[in-house]
Amino acid sequence: MRKTFHRRRSFPLRRSMAAIVCIVTLTCATKVNAQDGFAAARFVPERKDDFAFENDKVAFRIYGPALQDSKENSGVDCWVKRVDYPIIDKWYGGAEKGISYHKDHGEGYDPYSVGDALGCGGLALWLDGKLVMSNVFRNYHVIENGPRRTVFEIEYVWEGLPKRYREVRTFTLNAGSQLFRAESQFFVDDKPQAVQVAIGVSTQSGKAKPLSDQQGQWVGAWQTLDGAGLGTGAIVEHGGRGRIVQLDKKGKKGNSHVVIVTPTDQQGRITYHAGFGWERAGEITSEDKWKQYLETYAESPSRVRAEAADEPQIVLNKDDYQSSCGIEVTQDASMIHVAWPLDSGRRGRLTFDLTRNRPLIHTAAVSSKDSGSFRPIATGLDPMVQVRIGNRDLEKNGGWTVFFDRMQRKPNEVFRARIEQKRAMVTSNARRATLTIGDVSAGPFQGQLRWTFYAGNSFVLQEAVLKTERDGTAFLYDTGLVCRQTEPTEMSWRDSFGPLKTEAADAIKKPRHVAVRGRAIAAQFEGGSIGLFPPPHRYFYPLDFSNNLKNIWMGPNYGNQSSSFGFGIRHDAKGDDRYVPWFNAPPGTEQEMGVFLVFSDGSADRVLEDVARLTRTDRFAQLPGHVVFASHFHVEHTHEMLNAQKKSGETESQTGRLPSGGEYRIPGSLENPGFVRKLRDHGVDIVHLAEFHFRGTRQMTMRERVKHLELLHAECQRLSMQGFLLLPGEEPNVHLGGHWISFFPKPVYWVLNRPEETPFVTEHPQLGPVYHVGGEADVLQLLRAEGGLAWTAHPRIKSSTGFPDSYRDRLFYQSEQFLGAAWKAMPADLSQPRLGSRVLDLLDDMSNWGTPKVVLGEVDVFNIAADHELYAHMNVNYLRLDEVPEFEDGWQPVVDALRGGQFFVTTGEVLIPEFTVNGRKSGQNVTVVEGRKAEVQLDLKWTFPLAYAEIIAGDGHDIKRHRVDLTATESFGEMSLKVDVDLTGQRWLRVEVWDIATNGAFTQPVGLHEG
Repeated sequence: MRKTFHRRRSFPLRRSMAAIVCIVTLTCATKVNAQDGFAAARFVPERKDDFAFENDKVAFRIYGPALQDSKENSGVDCWVKRVDYPIIDKWYGGAEKGISYHKDHGEGYDPYSVGDALGCGGLALWLDGKLVMSNVFRNYHVIENGPRRTVFEIEYVWEGLPKRYREVRTFTLNAGSQLFRAESQFFVDDKPQAVQVAIGVSTQSGKAKPLSDQQGQWVGAWQTLDGAGLGTGAIVEHGGRGRIVQLDKKGKKGNSHVVIVTPTDQQGRITYHAGFGWERAGEITSEDKWKQYLETYAESPSRVRAEAADEPQIVLNKDDYQSSCGIEVTQDASMIHVAWPLDSGRRGRLTFDLTRNRPLIHTAAVSSKDSGSFRPIATGLDPMVQVRIGNRDLEKNGGWTVFFDRMQRKPNEVFRARIEQKRAMVTSNARRATLTIGDVSAGPFQGQLRWTFYAGNSFVLQEAVLKTERDGTAFLYDTGLVCRQTEPTEMSWRDSFGPLKTEAADAIKKPRHVAVRGRAIAAQFEGGSIGLFPPPHRYFYPLDFSNNLKNIWMGPNYGNQSSSFGFGIRHDAKGDDRYVPWFNAPPGTEQEMGVFLVFSDGSADRVLEDVARLTRTDRFAQLPGHVVFASHFHVEHTHEMLNAQKKSGETESQTGRLPSGGEYRIPGSLENPGFVRKLRDHGVDIVHLAEFHFRGTRQMTMRERVKHLELLHAECQRLSMQGFLLLPGEEPNVHLGGHWISFFPKPVYWVLNRPEETPFVTEHPQLGPVYHVGGEADVLQLLRAEGGLAWTAHPRIKSSTGFPDSYRDRLFYQSEQFLGAAWKAMPADLSQPRLGSRVLDLLDDMSNWGTPKVVLGEVDVFNIAADHELYAHMNVNYLRLDEVPEFEDGWQPVVDALRGGQFFVTTGEVLIPEFTVNGRKSGQNVTVVEGRKAEVQLDLKWTFPLAYAEIIAGDGHDIKRHRVDLTATESFGEMSLKVDVDLTGQRWLRVEVWDIATNGAFTQPVGLHEG
C-alpha cells in the first residue's frame, strides 16, 4: 500500500526521468537576507531526483527515485559551504553547464562520500545485529519552505524483508543551525510499531575518527578532507537509552560507521538531530570544538527544540473551564489531552499537538468498558477544511434573503484552509467542553478550529468557525480528516438505496465522491473506528430537488491537492443545476463549518448504526396522540398519469375508477410510485401535495381543469391506505399575490379563471359544484363555501418576496380561512443558532399584527425517488389527532387541527409532545394575571443533546425572549420542563427548542388575555 502526503510528489518505482520532470512544480527560489539567515529546500528532478536543503551554515541532499537501481540509498550527503547565501540552485545549475560542484570554486563543494552508507545522520533498521538500510526515498512533502525554516517529510520503504517496513521522516532545518532535526515514525505492515534502529554517521572507510559520549546520546566523526577538517554527528533524543556500536569495514569505501542503536517508542517514533561543521567555514575549526558543539547541543534537548521551533510555548487558556463538566482537559508541554466519558463505562481521548507543522490530532483513543487504559484508534490526523467562495448580487433577488441565484454559473474560487497552532483555549458549560485552536485562514475567511465534547456521547463536533469582511460572499465548504500517519484499513457506508458497502482503503487510489444513505461514512482502523457525518438539516443549502448529490468524499489527494488518504463531507457546487443559492456569509458573521466525528473501539458498521439512531434512521417517530403531516410536494404525479393515458397500454397495466364513474389506466411504472414509498419509509402519515405547479394551469378551461382534478382526486384516494393519507393540494399562485397553497377538507373542483358572465358556481352532472375563481373575492368565497384553508408559500422569499406583509390588511388574510404561512430553512446562514429565522420572525410579526395566525412546515421539493436525500430537506408537522382519517370520510379533522394551531413543527430530532401555558395548549387562549407569573410547561423528547429552549412572547409591538439553557442534557432523553414567566402586558406566547446540530421544533402561539 503506497501512501502519499499533502502536496507530496509520488513516483512509481520505474518512472522515467522525463515523466518525473513533467509533474514537478516546486522550487526554492526564496529571496533571503544573509543577515537574517535563511532555510530552504527543493526537489531536484534535473539531478536524478535529488532532494536538497540548506541554510546559511550547511547544505544536504538525499537521493530520490531515479537512483533506485543504483547503489545509493537513504544516506544523507553533506555539501560544505563557507558562504551565508543559497548555493543549491547555483551549484546544480553550474553542473548542467559543466561546472562541477565536487570542486571548490570559492563557496564550498561536495567532497563527502556517501554511496550506500548512512552518510551524515542517516537512519537504518537494526535487525539481527546488522545495519539494514532502505532504498532511496519514495515520496516527499514540503510543509514549510522559508524564509527562516524549512520543514518537509520524506517516506522510505524497505523491500525484500519478511515484513513491510515504512518510515515517515520529518526534517526541520532552521536558519543558523549546524544540525537538522529529524522526527521519524515507523510502520510495520502499515501499523505503527516499535522497532530497533541505528542512527549515526559513516567514518569514510576508517579514515575518520569516531566520537561519542558515555551515555549513548550522541556519536560523531572528525576527518580531514583536502586539508580541511570536517566534523559530522548525530544526537538522539531518548534520555540515554542507546548503545554505541562501531562498524568498521575497511576496504569498502564509505561503509564504516559509528552509530547509536536504540528502540523507538511503542508507536514507532524517534527524534534525532544530525549535521556537520567544516573548518573552512570559520566556526568549527577543530575536533575539540566539534565535540564541544555536540555535547552542548545534547545537554539540553528541550532547550534546543524550543530554539529550533523559534516560537514560544503555547499555554492553554483555561480561565472559563471547570473540570466539573465531566470532561478532563490537561496540557503536557505541546500536547493537549481531552478525555471524556462515552457510554457504558467507556472513555474517549483526543490528544492535540500544538507543535507547528505536525498533525494537529496526535492521537485518537478509546478505553473499553471497565478498562483504565486507552487503546489508540489512529495517530496523525489533520482536520481538512476547504471553502468555495462566490459573489452574491445583493442588488437583486432580495439581497441576503435569496433563493433565485445560480451560483454554480458564476466565477468562484476554492481555498484550502491554512491551520496554524498559535493559541488554544478551553471553556466549559454544564456537561460540555469546547477546545478552540487557531489561527485558521481560507482566502478572505479568518477564524479558529473548535471541538465541542459532550459527556456521555461518542461524537465530537468539529467546526471551522470563520468570518469575512468581504461583502456579498456566498460560500460552500468541504471538511473532514486527513490521515497523515495511520491510514484506515477499510471504509464503510450505506449506499443511497440502503445496503452496507465496505471497501479496502488501499484500493481507493484517487478521490471519490459517494452517494450514501444517512449522510455518514466510517473508517475502520486496527484499534477501532472513526465515523463522520454532517448536521443533518443545517448542512444542506435549499434546492428544488432532493437528489443525492454524493455529499461524502474519501481517498488521497482530495480537492486536487497532494495529500494523504482522507474522508469527509462535501458540498456539490452545481447542486440540481437549477437555482443553487449556497450559503450566505454577511460581513462579520461567524460561519460554523462543522462535521461530527464519532470515535469507537468497535466496528465501522456499528458506528454507522449509532449515527443512524440520532435521526431515528431518518424516520419521523410515532408520537401518541399525534399524526405526522407533511406539506408542499411538487411530485406532479397527476401530470405523469395524464401523459400515460395518451400512450399505448402496458401488459401489466391496471385500471382505476374516476369520481365521475369512468376508468383510467394505471401503468405498472406508476402503480406504486416512488414518492409514496419514500414518504412512508420516512414515517409520514399524511402527505399534502402541491400539484399543477406549471405554466398554463390558470388558463385551463373548465373541462380541462376538471379532468386534471378528477384524476388527482382518484389517485390520492387509490394511493391512500390504512394509516396513510395522500391529500390533494395545489400552489395556485393567482389572484392573491405571491405564491400560496390551497387545502380543502374533501375533493373540490374549481377553475382558476372566471370568464365574463360565468357564474361563480356551475354544476357538473357527476361531480357536483364546480367553482370559477376570477379574483381575490372569489378565492375567499370559495374557501368559506368549502371550509378550505390558504396560506403563504415560502413567505418573504422566492416569488413570495414581500408577502404576506403586502396583504396583511386585506379581508382574505384577516379571515379564519387564511392560515398564515409555511416554514422552511432558507436562506441558509451557518452563523444562525436556529434554522429558518425568516419565517420564525414572520410568525412573531403576524402574532403582533393581531389576527391569530400559525406557521406550518413545508418541504417544497419536486420529483422524489427512493435513493434521494429527502430527509435532510424535510420538516413535518405533528398534528394533535388520535388517528389518520380515511380518505372516503374526508379529512376535516386535519383542517381543524391546522386552523386551531393544534400542532408543532419539527425537523424530526426534537419532539414536543405537550405544551401548555397555565394548562392551556397552543391554539387556545390563556388568562394571565398581572403581576403573577404564568407556568409554561414543555414535555420534550430528543436524540441529539439539546442546546436551548426559548420562550417568545409579544405585546403587539415588541418581542420578549426568555432563553432556557439545556446544555446539561445528553443524547436520547426526555423531560418535563416547567418555567415561570412574567407575561404582564403580553398578548401571545410560543416556544422554540434547538439541539446542538441546529435541529429544532417550535409550537404555535397561545393567545394571552389578562383577567
